[in-house]
Amino acid sequence: MRLISQDGMIDVPYDKVVIKATEYPFKTIISAFFEREDYMKDIVMGCYSTEAKALKVMEMLREKNFWDKGVFKFPADEEVEV
Repeated sequence: MRLISQDGMIDVPYDKVVIKATEYPFKTIISAFFEREDYMKDIVMGCYSTEAKALKVMEMLREKNFWDKGVFKFPADEEVEV
């Protein structure tokens, strides 16, 4: 499965990255990073106005059928209802 960033500019393979949510003042960032030791840079996949929205998106990602060869695009902040 492919993961597409909120803005559509980043496309990464789900099975090669780790996804994490990190809280900052006034927003929560969902980022991906490759598990390789030589490449540990965070890649921002989505930015959400509340932790609850970011957690909802993480739940949506987990519920996606990973055996499907599909795509998961991180939704825009205003598209997430909690």
